[in-house]
Amino acid sequence: MDKTITYFSQLTEKNESIIHIKGKWVLSEATAIELLIQNLDKKNIKKVILNCQDLKELDSAGSWLIKTIEKIYKKDNINVIYTNLPEKFQNLFTRIHHLDDISIPLHQEAPFIEKTLVSIGEKTIIAWKDGLDLLGFFGEVLTISIRSILRPLKFRWTSLFYHIRIMGFDALPIIGLLTFLVGIVLAYQGATQLQRFGADIYTVNLVGIATLRELGILLSAVIIAGRTGSAITAQIGTMAVNEEIDALKTMGIHPLEILVIPRIFALMIAFPLLTFFGNIMALIGGGAGCWMLLNIHPYEYIIQLKQAVPLSALWVGLSKAPVFAFVIALVGCFEGLKVSGSAESVGIHTTKSVVKSLFIIIVLDAVFSVLFTYFDI
Repeated sequence: MDKTITYFSQLTEKNESIIHIKGKWVLSEATAIELLIQNLDKKNIKKVILNCQDLKELDSAGSWLIKTIEKIYKKDNINVIYTNLPEKFQNLFTRIHHLDDISIPLHQEAPFIEKTLVSIGEKTIIAWKDGLDLLGFFGEVLTISIRSILRPLKFRWTSLFYHIRIMGFDALPIIGLLTFLVGIVLAYQGATQLQRFGADIYTVNLVGIATLRELGILLSAVIIAGRTGSAITAQIGTMAVNEEIDALKTMGIHPLEILVIPRIFALMIAFPLLTFFGNIMALIGGGAGCWMLLNIHPYEYIIQLKQAVPLSALWVGLSKAPVFAFVIALVGCFEGLKVSGSAESVGIHTTKSVVKSLFIIIVLDAVFSVLFTYFDI
């Protein structure tokens, strides 16, 4: 049986079929060739010889189509042999046919423990690099701060006083309200437990010492980190998105001198005052709680507070305020300067600013507690 076709001809005799590949087997002819090879003769054939002697042109598409012919016959367990392939096509033909022999392993999901360990490792490396960047930023800020102190006439005093108002006076209502309510809660919780032992009066001691040494400063730091730290990051980050920071650099103005140093100094001045105000409001809230629950008169509350709480408790809490303020402002500016490209980046770094600030503050508070206990302060 003889079939003469433009691209190949097939001659079958005694269970053996010879297919003569000829002409152009290239991409432009691929559609026509593909339709023709679907009608290849496969009846009573045990062996196929692909004779490529008359092949004129060949590209990767044509090589793959010849491979398709081989697949059609091998699917029915028919042996296929290649003959007379021109030398100029052998390299391409070998490469294309070799691709079909490459077994690509399926992606296997790693075990849960392995994924967890890898995730922890990756996040640890990222945190370590971020910590080193923050440490470098701290050193740069410290250098410029010293230079600003030594050159007070060049310091941006207007910016300093503006940020003191924004970060300090404007934050008084929220600090006062929350610390007052926490003072009430602390008095109620303390009184509930101490009443069982007939030690109602020691609720005043609990409120006074806990507020002045720990809760006042810590609660104020949490509020300021969420309010002021996020605002700093958003402000500087928006400037970065609008390319205002690049404009400052172009004019030869260091962004840290204009944007960072005034904000850090302003918060370091305002935050101790906010903490002191928060302590007073928490003590007032504690007094209100004791009066309502334990019927302790405000005068008695003040007398007991004066006797039970040493002045050193106030100074212990206030001594942490400049450090916490520096951390909040430093991290806020650091994350703001890392913003790039989009509003989404502003949101991401604002969130990071608050989380990092709170984490560092709590770690530092634990360190302060250990040191104060060790030195019996």
